[in-house]
Amino acid sequence: MTLRNYRIFGLVILQNVSGVLNLKTEPQIKTAPSSLQLPSGETAVFECRVENLGDRHIVWRRGYDVLATERIVLSPDPRITVAVDRDLYSLHLEKIDYQDRGDYVCQISTISGSAKLVSVEHHLDILVPARVESISESAYLTLQEGEDALLECKVSGNPSPSVTWAKQGSERLLYGTNCTGGSCVRIVNVQRSDGGVYMCTAQNGVGEPHTAKIFITVQYKPQISTEEEEELRSDRGYTKLDCDVEGEPKPTVTWYRGITKIQTSKIHKIQETGTKSSLTVADSSPNAFGNYSCVAENILGLSRKYFEIHGRPSPAIFLPMESQPVRDVYNLAWEVRSESKILEYRLLYRKLNQVKSDGSYGGDDWTNVIIPGSEKEDRNRIKKMTWMLENLDRQAEYECLVQAKNKYGWSQPSKMFTFKMMTDPAHSAENQKLSWNVEGSSTQTKPNLHFVYIYYLLYAPLLLF
Repeated sequence: MTLRNYRIFGLVILQNVSGVLNLKTEPQIKTAPSSLQLPSGETAVFECRVENLGDRHIVWRRGYDVLATERIVLSPDPRITVAVDRDLYSLHLEKIDYQDRGDYVCQISTISGSAKLVSVEHHLDILVPARVESISESAYLTLQEGEDALLECKVSGNPSPSVTWAKQGSERLLYGTNCTGGSCVRIVNVQRSDGGVYMCTAQNGVGEPHTAKIFITVQYKPQISTEEEEELRSDRGYTKLDCDVEGEPKPTVTWYRGITKIQTSKIHKIQETGTKSSLTVADSSPNAFGNYSCVAENILGLSRKYFEIHGRPSPAIFLPMESQPVRDVYNLAWEVRSESKILEYRLLYRKLNQVKSDGSYGGDDWTNVIIPGSEKEDRNRIKKMTWMLENLDRQAEYECLVQAKNKYGWSQPSKMFTFKMMTDPAHSAENQKLSWNVEGSSTQTKPNLHFVYIYYLLYAPLLLF
């Protein structure tokens, strides 16, 4: 009984020992799961270190697709190879691309128990450099002023790229929003200054940032700018009229005298340089006097600018450095440009005695002085004139203007000139917030009623003829 029991017990022991031995010889995978992040184009290597493989086999698979056994490649993909170095089994995948991302499994089937599987799983993530391209409808945009523009670019890459927008030549970044498959920028009420090249740049830390360009053309009707003086004298043997023309599409420019279209001839020469169109009139005689205009036209409309060629004097320019007070006398000096002699001058002056609430100056009534011109024919184009104003208030401030007349008529009034009878330098009208000053452009202010009276004094005599 004891022996049987011993034998039975020994059998049990042997069976248990056999069970222990079976557990120790069961295959085991010592490689831990891993996650690989590699740029496209490189080679991914998946490892599987196995103990106690015995007569069993390892299998490499991706999903339900079996790629290889330990030494035999089963996949038709030529990029796949396998390698064995003792207990280390490797699967190599060359020239990886974005489609290769996913899970790769090394597994071994066992025969113990319920034939469980022993496996390790490796995850492959493909790092793809940022790539951006403009949507075809958005790459070249042509809009009219006032319309809205939608700029779109399609973005790809792994990890997901960040996107920035900028206009070429500007350091200011534009605010972009996510839209289907990429990024968008909306410009509301586009103006001509919005035209240019816009850049959509994507980057994700893999490789270099990538940029796509979008070109915007803003169409607008022609605009013409000219020099400040639009009344030109024919006093140099020729007269040159310039029109600086802008517009999109590029306008065509036509020159007219009155309503007659001007053609290039010995007298008239038309030249275009960049945005400037020039008409040269090679005639200084009164035959060239008259009204001229340049007309710029494109599909959105036209603009016209007028000129007058005449022989009248230029507006007089006061010479502050030659104008000085002496006691109660002020010596005024000015010059005008005229091809013919000056017949007479008209000088208006008055004393300023108060500052109004709006900052303008009030004063006495205007004094009108007619000054004879030179009796001799002066061939110099620049005519200088001096005139003494007497019996002035030594503590007062005055303002004045002057006109010149030759055989072709009166010039435009000069800019207002302001002076003090004290020894201080003459004050400019700009400092006094008047509409006219000595030099430079005038300061824009509300019109004063006394200017109406000035022009009445200047032009009333002309209305009589």
